[in-house]
Amino acid sequence: MEVSDKAKRVMVSAAEKLKHLRSQRGGLRLHRSLLLALAIRSARDLFFAAQT
Repeated sequence: MEVSDKAKRVMVSAAEKLKHLRSQRGGLRLHRSLLLALAIRSARDLFFAAQT
């Protein structure tokens, strides 16, 4: 379950960073937002693969 735990941590960290970026004055930076979305998607895929 180590991979699953790491994937959870990555998803939580990326979601927190995305939330922080959205709350900053000046709006959301698109490039960074897309990178975080990619990290969340990859971590989610690893999490579900580890569950099976």
